[in-house]
Amino acid sequence: MKGISAKSTVKIDDVKSYDYDTLVFVGVPGAQKFMEQEKAGKLAKDAEYKVLGAIGVAPAFLAKAEVLKGEKATGDRSLAGFMESKGCSYTGQPLQIDSKMVTAESSKYAEHFANAPVEILQK
Repeated sequence: MKGISAKSTVKIDDVKSYDYDTLVFVGVPGAQKFMEQEKAGKLAKDAEYKVLGAIGVAPAFLAKAEVLKGEKATGDRSLAGFMESKGCSYTGQPLQIDSKMVTAESSKYAEHFANAPVEILQK
C-alpha cells in the first residue's frame, strides 16, 4: 500500500500452522489472488483455534474458509453481505475482537489491529 512493498520470506507451501502462535491475513491490493489459493484456505482452516487476524478484504477470506462461522467480525464494508452469508455476524466496527479472532475494517486501524493479537497472546 502507498508504494510500500514487502517480500515474502516463506512460501505458502512451507507454512505450517503449528509453527506459529498467530496467523494474520492482510487484505491489501493484490491479496485477492493469494486468498483464492486452496492452500491459503487450508492454512486458515488448520489455524482456526489459534489467534487469527484479518484486515480489509481478508476477513472475507476467513469467512470463505469457514473459520468465522458463529464469530463477530468486521472488515471492508463492501463484503458485509458475503461474510454474513458464510455465518459470521458482521458488526461494522473499526476493530472487532471475538475470542481469538481479530478483524479490522481497513488500514486506517492497522496499528490497533497489529497490537490486538499480541495482547491476546499475553493473556
